[in-house]
Amino acid sequence: MGKTIVILGFGCYSDTMSILDALIDKKDKNTEIWAMNSWRIVYPNLKHPDKIFHIHSWLSSKDKDDIIEVYNNSGAEIVTIKPFEKLKNNRVIDIKKYVDIWTEDFFASTCNHCFAMAVDEKPDKIVLLGVQMLAYNELDYQLPAMRYGIWKARESGIEVWAQFEEQWKRVKPESDVRELPKLKAPYIFTPEGLQRWRDAGLSVWENPDEAKEI
Repeated sequence: MGKTIVILGFGCYSDTMSILDALIDKKDKNTEIWAMNSWRIVYPNLKHPDKIFHIHSWLSSKDKDDIIEVYNNSGAEIVTIKPFEKLKNNRVIDIKKYVDIWTEDFFASTCNHCFAMAVDEKPDKIVLLGVQMLAYNELDYQLPAMRYGIWKARESGIEVWAQFEEQWKRVKPESDVRELPKLKAPYIFTPEGLQRWRDAGLSVWENPDEAKEI
């Protein structure tokens, strides 16, 4: 059996939790679980994902735990946009490498960073659990890029299962694209993040009136 990468979003329901319960034991060594940000708010029983993606210029936690301690205790590889000295197993994503493949318009969410790295590892299957992208801003910017990524992955021979794909088709059928839509900006909206984007030789969308932290 080939490798499967499970990417966890925050659009989680009880049926998703039951699927996760079967994956937490990780009896299948060919399955990796990739999480994002403060994943334990939504998946409290998942203590040790294989990767955690934190694509922000700061580290903060929305729960009572210290995020550095939680990340280090997880044993996961922590994928970030810049190095954090206190993280034990920190991997800085080579954003220029992935932008050269996908272009900067693809990186409209943390999940897209996960997805780009997942495709690069050439698994047999990518599973998107809880990746909902149905909020108003997600529908306009994140969902089209995500669906483009899914199409590209399938074109390369990777099987992709997305929990909300049928709902996407009903709610926003025009997002089923065959070319990447032009988005306003990369998913790094702080001034520091945009400067790192420029330092990497990448173009950025310039509109300081709409620049904001997420």
